[in-house]
Amino acid sequence: MNPPRTTGTAFDNAQKAIDTNPAFKQAYELAARVLQALGDNQNAARYREAAQKL
Repeated sequence: MNPPRTTGTAFDNAQKAIDTNPAFKQAYELAARVLQALGDNQNAARYREAAQKL
């Protein structure tokens, strides 16, 4: 996934959790919420879809 370049610590932490454990559904959900709050609906939807597949 290609998140925006500047996303903040919450997203960075969620992405680190995903990188460490790709099956960590809550990390995808957190990333989606952060991206949504930042107005990046396209990437938020991608993370939500990934979470739903887990």
